[in-house]
Amino acid sequence: MRVKVSLPTDNDYELMHEWRNHPRIRLASRSAEFITYEEHQIWLKKVMFDPLVCLFMFCVGKNRVGVGRLDIHGVHAEFSIYLNPEYIGKGLGLLCMKELLRFSFSRQGLVTIYGETFATNISARKTFEKAGLELLQQEGDTKFVSYGISKKTWIRNN
Repeated sequence: MRVKVSLPTDNDYELMHEWRNHPRIRLASRSAEFITYEEHQIWLKKVMFDPLVCLFMFCVGKNRVGVGRLDIHGVHAEFSIYLNPEYIGKGLGLLCMKELLRFSFSRQGLVTIYGETFATNISARKTFEKAGLELLQQEGDTKFVSYGISKKTWIRNN
């Protein structure tokens, strides 16, 4: 199964809102609050015109299976990823994470990529580790843990 990255279309915005508000996605998000469609539209307008943010859809064939985002800081970027709830637990998280890394290092010119998850989110942590990311820190605030990978490491392992 091949996961590809594509830019979101107008038809994707409602899907993104629906998925982001799914209870399983909200539990794994920094903010577990319900987001109104109006709030989502305001956020989208901000993100879509920000040259330091890259928002994209993960696709398998014609199926939209997830959403990815890169917040770019020079040659570094923080990633965010969530799946269409219908695909949770089916192995697509790892495929999407690997495609995010490939896309980021080959097309965005980044040197390091990092992300954060709840320390208790074992599924995300295992996915990050299987994709080659390393635990960066777990000191201090133990609610969240950070994972990252350099382009050099990614190239060596792929």
